[in-house]
Amino acid sequence: MESPDIVLERNDAVLTVTFNRPRKYNALTSEMLEGLQEALEQLKRDDEIRVLLIRANGKYFCSGLDITTMSGDLPEGPSRFRTVYRENARHGLWDEFENVEKPIVVAHAGPCLGAGLEMSLSCDFRLANVQAEYGLPEFAMGMIPGSGGTSRLVRMIGTHWARWLIMAGKRMKAEQAFSVGLVHQIFPVETFDADVLTFCEELAGRPREVMAAAKLAIELTRDMDRAQARNIERLVNSSLSGGEEQKRLFAKLQAKFAGSQPRSMRKNAVELSAPALEPAVTTKSDSSGHRANGGYTIGTIPAIEARLRGANLGLTERELQVTSRILFGISALGIAAEFTLAEETIATYRKRAYERLHIGGRYELIQLYLGLPEGADSK
Repeated sequence: MESPDIVLERNDAVLTVTFNRPRKYNALTSEMLEGLQEALEQLKRDDEIRVLLIRANGKYFCSGLDITTMSGDLPEGPSRFRTVYRENARHGLWDEFENVEKPIVVAHAGPCLGAGLEMSLSCDFRLANVQAEYGLPEFAMGMIPGSGGTSRLVRMIGTHWARWLIMAGKRMKAEQAFSVGLVHQIFPVETFDADVLTFCEELAGRPREVMAAAKLAIELTRDMDRAQARNIERLVNSSLSGGEEQKRLFAKLQAKFAGSQPRSMRKNAVELSAPALEPAVTTKSDSSGHRANGGYTIGTIPAIEARLRGANLGLTERELQVTSRILFGISALGIAAEFTLAEETIATYRKRAYERLHIGGRYELIQLYLGLPEGADSK
């Protein structure tokens, strides 16, 4: 399909559809709808296309259907109207937008009205710049939005604001549309095209099978009760677990956390290893004042402080003192009494220290920075 009113471009994994009818405010024609259908078919059949982006040239994103190309003679009788409307109103195309297991992004750089908004409601992500504006003018034709403009809108922003757009015929500026959940993000006019493309490229780089499963799960669980929805979550994850993509991503994540410490810290963690740890036969303080932990002594409090300080971990002196006592096994109550601090303050120091060290808890800290040998019991 070739038409000057709609342009399809491929940019690596992103397929872009551009409405190119600015003099007519990008009002949708049958040719433009056919172009959207063609883009959707490419998205479905080409595995290398990961994202569909819909944008527009000109001051308007879309002013709705081009009513100058529509006949004023409506089918006679309600049942006949419903049949013709269902066949010709592109309901199926918007449904396919929701059902295709790849993300569709729509970028509004100006007003988005009528059928343009109905189409956008079926897309996965709606991005806007500050010049975007939203409205549903179907009342002027003696109708209500009938291609998802009512049903999808209510699900998305609720009846409160659906009344504002549909019944009151009001428009929403970009900021208000963002505040009610109609759009996901607003970008500056100057960087809008680049920001949108960056977002699409990030989507394209995300795991293909997880992306497909996530979109499917979101649609399936939208109207379910919580118990059924959780069953869908488990079902989807069971289909992903053990697959090549899942195993590769999990291995990558493990490698990332294994190497997450700065080089100087990892070097110090190696240097602060086994020599100061001696086998112990008790989990209480021994006769030398050392605290045994998991079968290995971890030294005196001053020794722990010295080792933490020597590791150049960037802790304050008080954080060193508190952390060393936690490692030694002193309770928060005991530490609070020693330093005249609230237990909540001790907990804050501990949390701050652990976050700064990128670790999850006491025994991980012992292993990484005090040299607890791998395989030692850390119960």
